[in-house]
Amino acid sequence: MTFQADLEKLFGLKSVTYKYNLGKKELFHEAIANDRGRVKRDGPSDAQKAFPTVLGDAGPLVYYTDPDCTGRRTRDTYAVKWPEVADEIWFKADLNAYDPDQYQGLLKRVIEHVNNKQSTLYVKDVFMGSDPDFAVPYRFVGEYATHAMFVHNMFPKDLQGVKDIDDRRWTMINVPSFVCEPDRDGCRSEAAVVVDTRNRICLVAGRADYCGVNKKTIFTVGNYLLPKQERLSMHCSANVGANNDAAILFGLSGTGKTTLSADASRRLIGDDETIWSDNGLCNLEDGCYAKLINLDKAAEPVIAAAMSQPGTIASADHRAADRRCIRCPATDFHPGCQGCDVSLRVRLYRSRCRYRGGCNRTTTCVQCLLWWPLHVAEAQCLRQAAGEEDGNQPRTLHPAQYRLERRQLRHWQAHVHQGHASTAQCCA
Repeated sequence: MTFQADLEKLFGLKSVTYKYNLGKKELFHEAIANDRGRVKRDGPSDAQKAFPTVLGDAGPLVYYTDPDCTGRRTRDTYAVKWPEVADEIWFKADLNAYDPDQYQGLLKRVIEHVNNKQSTLYVKDVFMGSDPDFAVPYRFVGEYATHAMFVHNMFPKDLQGVKDIDDRRWTMINVPSFVCEPDRDGCRSEAAVVVDTRNRICLVAGRADYCGVNKKTIFTVGNYLLPKQERLSMHCSANVGANNDAAILFGLSGTGKTTLSADASRRLIGDDETIWSDNGLCNLEDGCYAKLINLDKAAEPVIAAAMSQPGTIASADHRAADRRCIRCPATDFHPGCQGCDVSLRVRLYRSRCRYRGGCNRTTTCVQCLLWWPLHVAEAQCLRQAAGEEDGNQPRTLHPAQYRLERRQLRHWQAHVHQGHASTAQCCA
């Protein structure tokens, strides 16, 4: 069955035009020509959203997010409360329950909207996960070429050895031009991000055009699927040294996971989402997603170098963005640097760049976990799982995740450390 027939069967998409598996350069130009939406709070809904720098398609693409969506819409993220998962999914403040009847009505209206618009939809077939033993087939379908380019950068492609691809595929449909109506659709605002476990669908409806939605939503799926397979999903970065010694770095957003994992003396596994299985550590992604605030070449040379590479995407809030780009001299870390001007400590709050990773692999030796500054109870929870704390501490993790952490920590005889930047030396 063709992908067109698959999408017609799954959604009822009929009067649309598809652009399938375009390359990064093609998506670069498609984004500039066609991605339209709101970039200012009082602005029109058909403004240009993607721009080149002076480097053209030899440099990064600059993408302006909606001012109300400069990060994930956590309060607008849902899972359909089908009867078979009502007692299985951990519903909470950032994963709310969605009524099945209202969800089906919303999905139908979104598809009608796309068909009536005769939309052009960009399609990318990728995988969530670099290990073919568990990699989840992931098909992105959306209105923005920038989002398709993001998915291309961030996920493994053409992964060999994955079984039952068609029967296990999850499909995201991302339609930012749709406007949700809370009273009608049963959601909180004009946008909703909904995970449908029964039909393996991720629906993004409305102004949720922050690029990270396209990876974090499918990671939510991974957090549901993989622990059931005895594979521990973790929000962390990871790298590996010359002796195949791996370090895992946990932490909240902005606490240094990406920066510390981008160590030129160590090979990168991943900077955000990692799986710990009996095979070892494995990245869920094929790229990195770095914050730009206060970025400069001296402090973070690996990330700064990626900023001027072709295929990199820099997303920004229009109010703070600065698209200036210069041709800078060659440097030790980036011979022939094309020169995105990140040396100015660009003040881009909540702005990020995403770029291909250089080393996404499985490693089989885990020696150190660095638990970056978090709530004390959470650090105690990991230490308790590792046998380094007594059993009387409060647990802040889901029981299934806790059980897997304890199993993996003891199996690999890994040590848990909590500290600040100097603690990173324990990973060297």
